[in-house]
Parts: sequence; structure tokens; C-alpha cells
Amino acid sequence: DFAGEHDPSGIYLRPLYVVPSDTLASAGIARSLGIASLHDLFGGVVPHAFVATKAITHGIAGREAARPEGWSPSFAGRVSQSVL
Repeated sequence: DFAGEHDPSGIYLRPLYVVPSDTLASAGIARSLGIASLHDLFGGVVPHAFVATKAITHGIAGREAARPEGWSPSFAGRVSQSVL
């Protein structure tokens, strides 16, 4: 049964199956929604918000370029032949 929009102060009598409108940007957010495993969620959880974007497929502008926490310097090169 559809329980409606999530209410953080709500009391739910049964476990929820969460269908977020966007990728969840941390495990902490997932836990706060009661998500404990892949069986509690239709969607995705990423460790950093930028991981949910196509920005991860692009390399950085140079060795000294700013990059977000969690950035993988080798990922773009490893997936360069892939199509999103």
C-alpha cells in the first residue's frame, strides 16, 4: 500500500519500501529513511552527491584542479569507452 510522502515524524506500522524521487546522496540519508538493505529501496545510494551525475565520467582539467571529496582520478579513464 502507498503510504504517501515520507514524514520523518510519522509512525509507520510496517517496514517501508522507499521509492525516492532522486538518488540518495549518502548512507546516512538512507539510514534516516529506514533503509537497511537493497530490499528496502527502489533507487540508488551514492557516497557523494557528484557520483549521481555524469560529471564522474569527465576527467579533471589538470593535476592541480580542484576536485570534490571522494573524487577518483582514474575513473574517467577507465570508463572512457562506455556510453551513458
